[in-house]
Amino acid sequence: MTKATMTIYRIGDHPALALAAKELDRCLRKMAPVRVTVRGAPAYNPQEPGIYLCVGDDLRSAIGPHLCRPSRFDDEILLRSLAQSLLLSGSNPRSVFFAAYRLLQEVGARWPFPGKKGEYLPRLDRLIGFDVHEKAAYRHRAVICEGAVSLEHVLDYVAWMPKAAYNALYLELHNFEASWRAWYERPYNPDFPLRRLTIKPCAQMCHRVIAALKERHPLLHRVGHGWTAETIGARAIGWAKARKPVPPDKKAPVARVNGKRDWWMGIPLNTELCYSNPRAQTPPRLRR
Repeated sequence: MTKATMTIYRIGDHPALALAAKELDRCLRKMAPVRVTVRGAPAYNPQEPGIYLCVGDDLRSAIGPHLCRPSRFDDEILLRSLAQSLLLSGSNPRSVFFAAYRLLQEVGARWPFPGKKGEYLPRLDRLIGFDVHEKAAYRHRAVICEGAVSLEHVLDYVAWMPKAAYNALYLELHNFEASWRAWYERPYNPDFPLRRLTIKPCAQMCHRVIAALKERHPLLHRVGHGWTAETIGARAIGWAKARKPVPPDKKAPVARVNGKRDWWMGIPLNTELCYSNPRAQTPPRLRR
């Protein structure tokens, strides 16, 4: 049987557009007896039918001036059948990635959980008749992999995020140390060989995660817990208790609890500042 042919045209060089085209290629090949070709294109061409992937500004001649206007934070998607082509667009490269997965969802694909086993791709009969235009109801749709996680866990989670239209990931602490260590050191498991994970491999794993994020264009939040502690001289690397009290010259900006300015429950990362104090309101120079 001769396979039908389909061309995916990618307008633009952003990594998220390239990966979206690659994912569409992979999934469509599994869902239908079709030969898929991915090509770069300078613009939408009605004379060359196919699936066009690009941000809204690269489709103005076809979608008009108002849909999918550029936005860093607000996600908007468009799936529109036009003549013999299908236009997949968004307000930013991340949104275009969302549109690609939304197309696959419209024809029955599902990803209930991260990882290869969490993918369901049904057989596909046709790919016509789409007209979907949506703006995200919530600007902030962030997730965090917290607890005991491996690098594989987090990379699978990052790959799953655009399938569920999450637009941000939060990596706690400077290098996500607490969660890496909970998995690789397993201090809760007395039968697991003792192993100490240093900051360097934690940072290296974070670099791997960030590289995967850059391919998909979500927002990235980091540190969170610990910014306050660092302003008063404590390194934000975990929830360990401090060996020493807050130094006398650092006590003024520390929150007073029951008449005392010190580490809350002995833990720097859980300690708040006294924001009525001008010193606590001034952005500090943090240690690197």
